[in-house]
Amino acid sequence: MRVLFVDSSKRVGGPKIWKESIIKILSFSKDITPRFCCLNLCLPKNIKKLKNAEIIHFYTLNHNSFLFFLISKILSKKIVFTLHGDFFAEERDKSFIKKLFFVSGYKYVLRNSNLVSFPSNFLANKIVSRMPELSNKFKIIPNGVSPSNLIKNKFNKKDKSLIILSVTNFNYYEKARGILLLSKVFENIRDPNIRINIAGYGKYLEKISRSIKDKRINFLGRREDINKLLANSDVFVHITFLDNLPISILEAMAAGKPIIASDVGGISEMLPSEEVVRNNKFDLLFKFKRIISSVEYRKKLIKRNLLIVQKFYWERVAKQLVSFYKSVNE
Repeated sequence: MRVLFVDSSKRVGGPKIWKESIIKILSFSKDITPRFCCLNLCLPKNIKKLKNAEIIHFYTLNHNSFLFFLISKILSKKIVFTLHGDFFAEERDKSFIKKLFFVSGYKYVLRNSNLVSFPSNFLANKIVSRMPELSNKFKIIPNGVSPSNLIKNKFNKKDKSLIILSVTNFNYYEKARGILLLSKVFENIRDPNIRINIAGYGKYLEKISRSIKDKRINFLGRREDINKLLANSDVFVHITFLDNLPISILEAMAAGKPIIASDVGGISEMLPSEEVVRNNKFDLLFKFKRIISSVEYRKKLIKRNLLIVQKFYWERVAKQLVSFYKSVNE
């Protein structure tokens, strides 16, 4: 079965990692022949790839991919769409012109795809409640992680320092303002040996970073070496007001890190309750103090995370995806 993945964006992060990992895993499948199409390249070459494919898989949306979607429909191709985020919520950070296209564009492609996949029950329930016409043509296929790419945690540090890592998309204010809450809570932790490294970039990065004066909080900007940052960290923190099923959390689990994460989106579907926190200063401070004060407690969380994350290994996710493709032709 020939599947063409359509890349329409320069966007990095979750969708990029998802695409690269899925294509790599499916290349070993006897049932699927994955192909990749970048819409920034020559259109005739992409049309040729489209004609040769049996299934077209979209996972991002902009004006380029929307046009390619329409061409796929004209050629009567089977189309599947993986929705990574809540476009109803994400439209707040779009310009007026983009807003006109954003929600209506997503609605159109979801309605006119043969099948739709969501990474979490949370996102599926939220979207289907507003688009009930999707109720009979969707499946939950979670994001995944490749543990072989990650370095496990070690407890042989000679100094007393404790490094906390957070990875944030600063293009969405509801995600970026989680860092403001994190900094407010961190003001109550006076230990000079504890510091926070924050990786990520976007239009709100400068505004957020300028408002935080604590010298123990370091903004690293855009980084391509998240695995290395994880390896050099002791705790992973993900405080946000908007998210779905972050691959960054799966990577932290597989790398052997204890985690503190906001109870938003589908995060509670991937983490035990001990590591999920409501977005208020009192609950967050309680979780923080507990996790940074005890190595034994961190080891307990790590052991459990390494067991839980196994169900998110890309090899297992790929099997669900193969079944998903086969159902398109049924």
